Amino acid sequence: MELGSEFHIDLTNAMIRGNTIYHLLARYNTFYTDYGRSAIALVYEHLVQTTGGRRDRVLLPSYICESVVKPFEGKNVVFYDLKENFEIDEQGLYKLLESGDFDGGVFFLMHYFGMVQPEETLTQIQILCKERDIAIIEDTTHSIFTKERTIGDYCIASLRKWMPIPEGAVIYSMNQLPAEWQELEHAKTSYKINAMILKQLFLGQADIYRDLENVALVNEAYRNIFAGEEERIGESGELYAISFLSAFLLQCIDISEIRDNRAANYRHLGEELSGNGITLYNWEKNQRSTQAVWADMLVPLTALLCVKDKDRDRFRQYLEEQRIYCAVHWDIKSEEQRRHANVSDWSENLISIPIDQRYGEAHMRYLADIITEFFNQ
Repeated sequence: MELGSEFHIDLTNAMIRGNTIYHLLARYNTFYTDYGRSAIALVYEHLVQTTGGRRDRVLLPSYICESVVKPFEGKNVVFYDLKENFEIDEQGLYKLLESGDFDGGVFFLMHYFGMVQPEETLTQIQILCKERDIAIIEDTTHSIFTKERTIGDYCIASLRKWMPIPEGAVIYSMNQLPAEWQELEHAKTSYKINAMILKQLFLGQADIYRDLENVALVNEAYRNIFAGEEERIGESGELYAISFLSAFLLQCIDISEIRDNRAANYRHLGEELSGNGITLYNWEKNQRSTQAVWADMLVPLTALLCVKDKDRDRFRQYLEEQRIYCAVHWDIKSEEQRRHANVSDWSENLISIPIDQRYGEAHMRYLADIITEFFNQ
C-alpha cells in the first residue's frame, strides 16, 4: 500500500461528469490559469491597472508559502498575525487596516486547511476595507469545498492541490474579468501527466508489473518527473491560461466525491487517532466548525499533526519507510515571517497527513496504526 504524494491518473476512465468545479462556480465570472501564482499575478496586475489607489500597499498573512508572496515582491508588503488555531488575530489586523497606511491597497485573505475564518471577523474586515478602498483578494485554495467565497472581491484557488490534473487554478469573481485574459496563451500540458500515468501503472496494476526485473525504475521515474516539474514551475515567470488537457479533465472530476471522501476520511482518521491518545492539530476547533454559522461541511485539504515533542524529520522518514508520503505546509524560510506569532512553530513542527479522495476508511485505520506505532516508541 502507498499513500500520499502526487496524484495518479487513468485516462482510460475519463468521462464528462455532472457535478464539477465548473458547476460549483457557474454563478461567478471565471478564468482558469495554469498555476495559482499566475492567478494571483493576473488579479493583482488588474487591480493596479484599473482601480488606481495605492495598490503597492499589501497586507499578507504571516503563514503563507513563498509562491504566494512572490507576485508581490518589490511592493510594500506587511504581514499580519494569526492565532494558534490559524484564525486571524483580529485586533492586530484591525489596527493595521485603521491606520490609514493601507488605504487604497490590497488585503490578502486566506483560510487554512478547510477551516473558514470566523464570520464576525470577516464582516468587520469587509466593512473596514470598503471604507478605506482596500481590495480583497481571497485565496480559497484550502477552503473552496467548505465555502467557495466569503468576502473576496476576487477569489483564486489552486485546483491541482485537490484534483488529479497536471496543472490548473482558477480566478473567480462577481466582478467582470478583463477580456484580454482570454487572449493569453494556453499552457503546454505539464510533463506531470506522464508521471501521473506512470504512477497509475505502478499502483493500479502492480500485479502485472511486480515480476518485472526493473519495476523499481517505474517508481523512480515518476518521482523524478514530479520533482523536476515542481522545480521548473518555481523558476517560471510566465503567465498562462490553463492547458486544454487540464481544462478537459476538470469536466471529468465529480467534486461531490472530493467533498464527501475527504470529510469522511478526516473524521475517521481523527477518531481513530483520538482513540489511541493522539490528537490531530486543531481537531477540536474543526469539529466545532462543522456546526458553525456558515452551515457548510468542513472539507479539509489535509489533516495536520504536530510532532513538537518528537523529531518531525525522523517521523517523516519513518512514514516514508512505510510508503506513506507526507507534505509540509510550509517550511517557511523568510526571517520576517518567522518573527510573527506561531510561524516558526508551525513551520518546524507540523506535518500534513494525506486524507484525499483516493482513500477510504480502511486506509485511515492503517494510517492511524502506523502513526500510533511511532508515537508509542
